[in-house]
Amino acid sequence: MAAVGPDKLVRDAVSVTREPDGKAWLHIARGESIPVPMGVRMLAFGKASIPMARAAERQLGSVLSKGIVIAQPSAESAPENCGDFTSEVLTGSPGNLPDAAAVDAAGRALALAQEAQDGEVLLVLISGGGSALLPLPAPPVTLDDKLGSIKLMQAAG
Repeated sequence: MAAVGPDKLVRDAVSVTREPDGKAWLHIARGESIPVPMGVRMLAFGKASIPMARAAERQLGSVLSKGIVIAQPSAESAPENCGDFTSEVLTGSPGNLPDAAAVDAAGRALALAQEAQDGEVLLVLISGGGSALLPLPAPPVTLDDKLGSIKLMQAAG
């Protein structure tokens, strides 16, 4: 199981190198190399967001300019277990149902992407459960509307 653990998969898929002049490159699994003159913004969300983000932060090092990690509330995502993160760790959607905290986190994730500067790369790490963790209903749809639809679908099987 360790061979397919989220942390190992990220370590194998993401790396950074620097040229002697200091220019940084982000290397991703498909053999692509992307220049990162202004750094990397990272968004990780889903059930495996904590180990994925932890591995990505180690791989990115000082190239990480800003990050947000969105996870369900658990011992793994508790503040006392996330003190090693540079990124901000947000929680929401207990029981895998969107809540106000998840809506707030989704808004902050959107801002993270929208505020990226020219020369910054956005690295997005997604695992299962992401739809509950990133709910951002478009008006006039409300969170209550979304929850009602989810509960109807769950009841229908």
